[in-house]
Order: sequence, then C-alpha cells, then structure tokens
Amino acid sequence: MSIQEIFSQWCNANNVYVHPSISLFHQFNTTGRGVLANASLDVGEILCVLPEGTYLSPQMYKGSKSFSPLATLMAVFMHELSKGSSSNFFPYLKSLPEKYDTALNFTREERAELVGTAIYNLVENPALNLEAVGGPVIEEIKTENPNFSVDLQWVYDSITTRAFN
Repeated sequence: MSIQEIFSQWCNANNVYVHPSISLFHQFNTTGRGVLANASLDVGEILCVLPEGTYLSPQMYKGSKSFSPLATLMAVFMHELSKGSSSNFFPYLKSLPEKYDTALNFTREERAELVGTAIYNLVENPALNLEAVGGPVIEEIKTENPNFSVDLQWVYDSITTRAFN
C-alpha cells in the first residue's frame, strides 16, 4: 500500500474532509510535490476540514519546559516522531517529503545566485538558530527515548511549509 493510500485511510478514519477535486500528492515537473485542483472550484468552496485532534499544535505540548511558540510546535512534532508507528500522526508524518527544496537548503553556489535579492540576507543570516531552538527540545525527548535523533532543518521545513496563521 502506498503512503498516499495509507494517508487517505488515516484521513477517512479521522473524519478529515478533503474536497474530491483536490489532489494532495500531485507531482509537478518543475516544483516537486504539491496540491492540485483537478476541476474548477467555486469561490468560498471548502477544500479541507481538519477536526480537532487531527493536526499538531503547540497546545498539545505536555513537557515541563517553557519554549517559544515555534519551539513548542517543534517539540510536539518531534515527540510524535519519536513514537514512530505508535503515533496517531504516523501516516501524516510518513507522508511528508524526505527533503525540501527551500532556499535555506540551497548549496553555497545556489545561494550565491541570490545575491542582490531580498531572500539572500534571510538565507545567509537566518534569524533563527535551529540548534538553539531545537536542541533543548531534543534533549527533553531523549529523556524518554535515548536513541531519538532528527534533522532539525527537516523538522523546521516540515512545519513552516505546512503552517497556517
């Protein structure tokens, strides 16, 4: 069974609504995986409904330490990752891309091509130190799961490419 089928079953089991004209795992030729409407949609049409408990949020944090909102969400995300297949979110977590092609992940040569653009300073001098934010979270998780390890950039990208205000 494909990860898309497993994720679809998880959505059905958790009463997640996805409009039938939406493809969540479309593979675009130039930009990679994304969401695609397979038919015309009306303005205001509901495309997705996530019931309470089917999305990760900082309010789910059960740890004893106090973190920033981003670090708290990273803590929730990594805690669910550390559970592996016993996490209710396992099908969702497995459906995430293995890597992201965002500017923060560009090679030094690719970043050099951004000189003179607004994004250049953001990727060369990021305001967020992932080790400072995520390191204490990982240490907290390791008290329960000593073998846990994760790529903090992947966690950050997974959250920020899917977060909504």
